[in-house]
Amino acid sequence: MRLHPGEIEAGGWRVATADDVVRRLFEAAGEVTGRPRIIAIDGRGGAGKTTLAERLRTAVPGSAIVHTDDVAWNLAYFDWGGALAEHILAPLHRGEAVDFRPRAWVAHDRPGSIRVPAGAPVVWVEGTGVIRTELAPWLDATVYLQGDLDEQERLLTARDGDSPEQREHIANWLAEELPFLLREQPWARATLLVAGPSAEQEVTGTSAEQGVTGPSAERRVAGPSAELRVAEPVPERDGVLVLGGAGVDHVVQVPQLPLPLADSIHSTVHTRAGQTGDFVALGLHALGLPTTHLDVIGDDPEGNLVRELHDRQGIPFHSIITPQGTKRSVNLVDPHGRRLSLYDSSRGAGGVTFPPDLLATLAGRARHAHVSITEPCAEAIPALAAAGLTISTDLHDWDGADDYHRAFAERADIVFLSTANLTDPEAAMRSLAGPRVVVAMAGAQGGYVLADDRIRPYGPATPPGEVRDTNGAGDAFVAGFLLGRLTGEPLDRCLRFGAIAGAHACTVPATRVDPIDRATLTGRL
Repeated sequence: MRLHPGEIEAGGWRVATADDVVRRLFEAAGEVTGRPRIIAIDGRGGAGKTTLAERLRTAVPGSAIVHTDDVAWNLAYFDWGGALAEHILAPLHRGEAVDFRPRAWVAHDRPGSIRVPAGAPVVWVEGTGVIRTELAPWLDATVYLQGDLDEQERLLTARDGDSPEQREHIANWLAEELPFLLREQPWARATLLVAGPSAEQEVTGTSAEQGVTGPSAERRVAGPSAELRVAEPVPERDGVLVLGGAGVDHVVQVPQLPLPLADSIHSTVHTRAGQTGDFVALGLHALGLPTTHLDVIGDDPEGNLVRELHDRQGIPFHSIITPQGTKRSVNLVDPHGRRLSLYDSSRGAGGVTFPPDLLATLAGRARHAHVSITEPCAEAIPALAAAGLTISTDLHDWDGADDYHRAFAERADIVFLSTANLTDPEAAMRSLAGPRVVVAMAGAQGGYVLADDRIRPYGPATPPGEVRDTNGAGDAFVAGFLLGRLTGEPLDRCLRFGAIAGAHACTVPATRVDPIDRATLTGRL
């Protein structure tokens, strides 16, 4: 089954009747007097929300259905929460009848109105995006229909047709639906999960033929199944767990690279927190993905800088103390933004590992982990995989042979690397048997991607200003790519996200931390 990104296959599915579902929802809603219970039904387009709403309406005589599609008619796909709350949910909470004629209906001369009679015991509010933060205070209980992406899209086509106009509409819808659902994660906040339609369910009849009245009566819906499968929702999961790569850089501005032979060179030195894991975490956070960072650092001034960086940015940072001290490096940066990094090999984990209980807790809250190639991250990968997370890693300037790097790649779903030390990038990419996607970054030349057993180039993005420092560009690329991947974007768009984020990072001076935000990134597509 191909799930929406972020959804988790629920365990413990059990067979239930509509009466069983109603009973469970009423228990969750608690005692309600003077108004109807308001119960939301969410799920992707084609998930079967209308069918389920009708089944539950039939199980509770006198109850009513509100379709958010009617509220959203001729509005932006998800820009209807305020109108629903003000004109429908608020009157229902006051025990009043609803007779609402949306402004767009008046403007486009659509007849009728959205009506809910007073005295209904339950109002079922169905629609994609109804389980959202802004509506939570108005909802007594909620249901999320979780099903197969392919099957739901097939049902959309069967219901609404396959004309060029409809295909364009569905493409536009998906471009907004997937990121919205990933941001709100309704499957994790629902009272109950209900399994969506199976491939055997055909589209039969209309809502009107099945007893639904009102403006949406002529929509076609999947026929009701003999039984429902329900489950408890999985715990809410955050976006990404970044493992490792926390440290401090001492940035030295030099007149040229390589340096000329000399006894001394007068320059400026700037110390700031920010190594590969820090930059990925900062980039993901700036792009709107909930991010947590875990690493081993020292109880030293450098460790304090790392903590302060995360505190300023509002990123949860969990640290395990090592007596060897916080990772650090010296970065030589020339006037063209080229750099040479000198890493202090005396700093490291020193045998300290991540506590299994802490790792399990953080992994249980995430849906994806990005693993830096610093100690002791390799030891944590089996636990991340066992927790069901997808995994990415960055091999940086791997030479195509080092087994230390290869161990990270074997358990990862996505591998990033630089072509800097590769004489044969294609051979190196193909030698990595584990990952589904391999991205080899070649800086200003773009790079190569291996997916579906095919390697092809991808293009760079033009920096929006003067190149000041290339340090962190690869980490920014990773963050941009993962934004696309975790919001359901196709591969080419993920690569474009990464290229734009990386190009932006090249324009940021080495002394600053200024990752690209989502609005700026999408504005440069």
